[in-house]
Amino acid sequence: MGMNNRGKNTCLIFTWILSLVVLVLFGCGIPAVEITPDVQQDDTKEVVSVDTGVPVWTVGERWEYSDGYVLEVESISRPDGSSLGDHESYPPEERLTRFKVTPPYGFPQESWSDFWMVCKGFFKVESKFGDEHRKNVFLSEKLDKLFPLAVGKVINYDREFLRNRELIKHRSSWRVTGYQPKVTVADHDYGCWILEWNTDSLQSNWSGHETWWYCPEINNYARMEFRYGDNEVATRVLIKYHHPYKRDKKASIPETVGTMALPMEPNRN
Repeated sequence: MGMNNRGKNTCLIFTWILSLVVLVLFGCGIPAVEITPDVQQDDTKEVVSVDTGVPVWTVGERWEYSDGYVLEVESISRPDGSSLGDHESYPPEERLTRFKVTPPYGFPQESWSDFWMVCKGFFKVESKFGDEHRKNVFLSEKLDKLFPLAVGKVINYDREFLRNRELIKHRSSWRVTGYQPKVTVADHDYGCWILEWNTDSLQSNWSGHETWWYCPEINNYARMEFRYGDNEVATRVLIKYHHPYKRDKKASIPETVGTMALPMEPNRN
């Protein structure tokens, strides 16, 4: 008799468990439980382990580009004008770096003989292209806050500069839109940050745009696409990089590749 009761109880328990399983499987009377997986970090926000600080340039450093445009570091100084040595410790964002500038092909050399620009940290603050002198007199934001670079970082700012004696007002922005670990330029592979610069005049309908493939390894862009005003979009590509303490990097340019006159940077920074 005890054995029969035990058998009946076991059968009842088995039937109850089976009914519960059916209810869970088919959603009858018991709500389904949604399991949310761990949220993964957005790949585009991933921190890239490369040096992305404000560049520290060296006297004699030189960049030559496909359109004839050349930059060469002439001197480095403190804001008070006193000179800095190549290996002298000083905050990168406070360094004033003066570049000698060679204009792109197509500019009459006799009328554009006095070309130079000065950057404080990474960003241009003064320039002279022939008869035209520009100097920043107001910035609403500290631009070197863009560093260290990270995808998604953006700086919006108002800028006022003197073009000779005329005050020009722009609203501008820098944005870090991506990182490419391998970009082949001039037969070399670089890791490049993609930087977007946009500017709009507050006094007219003029606008400008640049896309930089900025490479920390060479302290400059390896490639740039740009458009100023009504000009068409143009491209500038690195063909030779020289550092006084490193081996030069040159491009292999086929002889059949022609050159074309490209615009200067008339309202760039």
